[in-house]
Amino acid sequence: MTVNTSDNRYGTAQLIVAPTIAEGANYTTIQAAITAAAANSTIFVRPGTYTENLSITKNVNIVAYGQAYKVDANISPIIKGKLTVSAGIVLKVFGCDLQTNAGNIVDCSAIGAIAILSDCRCTIETAITAFVIGDSTSSITLNNCYGSGTGTAKLFAATAGNFRAAYCFFEDLGADSTIDTNRCTFQYCTVIGAGVTTSGSGFVVAEYVNFGASTNNPATNTTYITNNGGSSRIEHCRFNSGTASCIVITSNQVSCRHTTLSSSNIAVVSGAGTFIYANLSFEGTSSAITATTQTINIEGPSKSIGSANIGGSNTLTTTNTDNTSTSSNAALNVTVGGTSGGDPYTNYAIGSTISYCLGIDNTDSDSLKLNTIAAALATPSTGTNLWKMTSAGEVTMPLQPAFLATLGTADLNVTGNGATYTLGSGNALTEIFDQNSDFVTTGTFTAPVTGRYSLASNFVMGDITAAMTFQGMNITTSNRTYQFGFQNDGTVQTVAVVPGIISTHGSVLADMDAGDTFTTSIAISGGVGNTADSSPSSARIFMSGFLAC
Repeated sequence: MTVNTSDNRYGTAQLIVAPTIAEGANYTTIQAAITAAAANSTIFVRPGTYTENLSITKNVNIVAYGQAYKVDANISPIIKGKLTVSAGIVLKVFGCDLQTNAGNIVDCSAIGAIAILSDCRCTIETAITAFVIGDSTSSITLNNCYGSGTGTAKLFAATAGNFRAAYCFFEDLGADSTIDTNRCTFQYCTVIGAGVTTSGSGFVVAEYVNFGASTNNPATNTTYITNNGGSSRIEHCRFNSGTASCIVITSNQVSCRHTTLSSSNIAVVSGAGTFIYANLSFEGTSSAITATTQTINIEGPSKSIGSANIGGSNTLTTTNTDNTSTSSNAALNVTVGGTSGGDPYTNYAIGSTISYCLGIDNTDSDSLKLNTIAAALATPSTGTNLWKMTSAGEVTMPLQPAFLATLGTADLNVTGNGATYTLGSGNALTEIFDQNSDFVTTGTFTAPVTGRYSLASNFVMGDITAAMTFQGMNITTSNRTYQFGFQNDGTVQTVAVVPGIISTHGSVLADMDAGDTFTTSIAISGGVGNTADSSPSSARIFMSGFLAC
């Protein structure tokens, strides 16, 4: 118990406000109680009308006295005026009747200003905005509240920050609420009379909301979501918009699932933006969606994205717009029951002409494969395997162009006095492997596609004499010639492990166009006649190559 020092009346709480001190109060104005209160105090307000603009400069709770926080039109205290919340302050209001008085009901324009209203009634005058939010860190939350307006009354305007309403009923609104940055959230609400218009990066999240109809208040001709801003999301809602489109997307996108749309407009959803939808039902005379970009979000077993869409794309999109949490993922999961079950895969097809499949082959040690088939649908275990990765991360590409060929029989007297010897021009080479069949044994590789190719050649030449003073080796493609060697063979051969023999190797990453060829050659000069021989043994004369990228 506390004592009112002016007349020794006893109050039941420390901070009690009533129209008169005689009613067992400490204060006759709410502002006086706020001024006297310590931070985080609770101020109890007895029934009566309090016409005052409140400056909330500390964390306080304003509570209707003795009503279990439940608003009642006959006994709830009426606060007629504007509640301005200072920076970094949290205001909580319970069970009060809040009315405009030529100004807002709550103003949270300051940085970090937060207001939470529970079990309150909100009455809004014509051309007045009830709730104002002005910073990205500020917010206003309404829980189990009722709001009504007259004329062009507006529920909220947010240039930044968040507006949230749960289990609320709003009717007779005449002007769209607006949000420019951050989020407006409605959950388990009814909204009648005006909707929300987004701009900037602002967006709407609506879950289990009835837009535009109630038992005593039929639908008005209203577009309830006008999306000019960020990516709005609507789930499990009902729209009854009369002659207006339910949703207009002038830019960006709206995702809508499990929702009923009722309208007699030509289009229930319209605009130049993107509409992503699934599981919609239509109760009005129209079911037309005319948004410029339309994407069906598949749900449930064996669903298809519609047939002909001339001039447009049928697109499956998974989107998560949260940019603050590392766990805010967007994922497409393809799962089968286990290692003895089927294959999880995706299939890409052009009619019945050709198909590519990417998936896991359960019959091949759970390898990830890219397969193709000249038919409508491939699977990881049918068609031609183009790419394979084991569960250990080892990657193979069975059709990637690659070859190795060696010379097994010597070509005699091919150079020495300046003649050019091209590998494969005499005895044929022996293929060790020729993946994709792009090499011929006369010594020519032909690029099947344009790309970068790793090419290499090695010569071992015998019967080198001291007079053979110059040697050069060429790797030749259609685009250019790469030169190697440039050594004095006569001198080199005298210090070789086996006198009279020299070895030359060259390799290059070469650009080749589709159809370009690769050959390799060697020329030795200075000798008396072309007496130098190729000297094959244990695959020491070879040419090789593969498509690198």
